Amino acid sequence: VCNASGSTDLDNDNLVYYYEFRAGSKIVQKYSINNSLDCLKNADCKKKTYITCYAKAFDSKNFSAEKQSNNRIQIQNNAPTLPIAVNLTPISGYRNTKFNCSASGSLDADNDTLTYYYEFRKPGRILQSYSTNKQYTCMGYCVKNDKITCYAKAYDKTAFSLEKSGTNATILDSAPTTPTSLRLLPPTAYTNTKFYCSASNSLDADSDKITYYYEFRNQSGILQKYSANNLFTCTNAKCGQNDRIICYAKANAGNVNSSEKQTNPVIIRNTLPTAPSQAILSPATGYKNTNFTCTASGSTDLDSDKLVYYYEFRKGNIKLQGYSTANKYACLTNCNSRNTINCYAKVYDGWINSSEKKSNNAVIR
Repeated sequence: VCNASGSTDLDNDNLVYYYEFRAGSKIVQKYSINNSLDCLKNADCKKKTYITCYAKAFDSKNFSAEKQSNNRIQIQNNAPTLPIAVNLTPISGYRNTKFNCSASGSLDADNDTLTYYYEFRKPGRILQSYSTNKQYTCMGYCVKNDKITCYAKAYDKTAFSLEKSGTNATILDSAPTTPTSLRLLPPTAYTNTKFYCSASNSLDADSDKITYYYEFRNQSGILQKYSANNLFTCTNAKCGQNDRIICYAKANAGNVNSSEKQTNPVIIRNTLPTAPSQAILSPATGYKNTNFTCTASGSTDLDSDKLVYYYEFRKGNIKLQGYSTANKYACLTNCNSRNTINCYAKVYDGWINSSEKKSNNAVIR
């Protein structure tokens, strides 16, 4: 506001004062009877410029010479308003979670470009001081159950707004690190092998007690689900020849697991069962309608597989009854007097057959 006074007129005319406002030599509001300047509505009112008022008197016909105001006023900076919203996401995370803070809603009367500055805190401690970095990862400065708060303020290159606090984020129980060492023993295995798996070297940022959990799988799926049991016996899952046994392990720190680590596969080998030590065909003599019986025994299997005996009946090189679990045979139309009958036996362990054993001779009368 500019107020002029002190002009006189020899004709005693009524005097009206006119005002003009200038920024340096630039006119920001031309002469008029308006003695006020609204800088908010005038783009020429720029920060750090000096506004000077000029005035002259008018007697309805002529103007007096102008008079410059005794002082000038510097346009000051208007600080931006504090942010309306400050949001921290995600609302929960772990020590290695990257939290993001976003502020908005600040206004600036000078129409300055605004930049938001962010600070991250937990009760009693500044975690990351004010900067334009809107992201923060706790790492070594947080423990589970800490409450992380983001604060934000707007900056117009001259002044900051007041700060506004945002939403909280809770630090959850940190996951332990994946085991760096995992061994599956023995390296050579058979269908009756008992496996032992051992994991180690996981770390927990919260210093929680670590327990290792194990799962055993083959190429087709899970053989033994995750548990603290690190032993697995092949016979319980009927491991087969050429199966690929893999142990998976992860560390548990109470409420959260690490990612899993797996061993290299151990290939299941199968030991060939031994041939029957004897195959007895009885009776030793008979007729075309005689029901001959073959009984084999004496096979062994190092894998402790269940063994099943198979039998085949022959007359010389002629097959009378092919291999099956049937150990009885009656010649009927296939035999003649003085023919010699033999039984051949072999054993099957579920995966492979043994070599065969020839029985004694039985003669057809």
